[in-house]
Amino acid sequence: WHVPVDITLLRRTLQQVMQDCVGFRRSQESLGEAEDFLKKNGEVLGVEYLNPQGYELQNMIMLASLMVRAAGMREESRGCHFRVDFPGMAEFWRRHIVFRWTEDGLSWELRPVGSLTGSGYRWEEEV
Repeated sequence: WHVPVDITLLRRTLQQVMQDCVGFRRSQESLGEAEDFLKKNGEVLGVEYLNPQGYELQNMIMLASLMVRAAGMREESRGCHFRVDFPGMAEFWRRHIVFRWTEDGLSWELRPVGSLTGSGYRWEEEV
């Protein structure tokens, strides 16, 4: 059972929410608004679409969720992404946030800059 979704409308709204709340200028409040929107529309991930527009929308919602999560974790401003509530850079955050989605849910780890390439790259299993 699911409520029919206007894919085009939801896609446009998602793009606007991401631009307004997760764009260059962001805060914990705006990231929370984006997270609320994504949770409210998360049912789309459980729908079995038979067209590329549906798959695309699901991918957009998954990627948006990861972006909002990472932006919320990163309590600093870096590059062109400005956190109103954390205007300075923090050396601690000079690293990558790597996410992995498994059947158990979402997990993440922090990696040093430059560690995401090369033959030695692998996910470090939890002990």
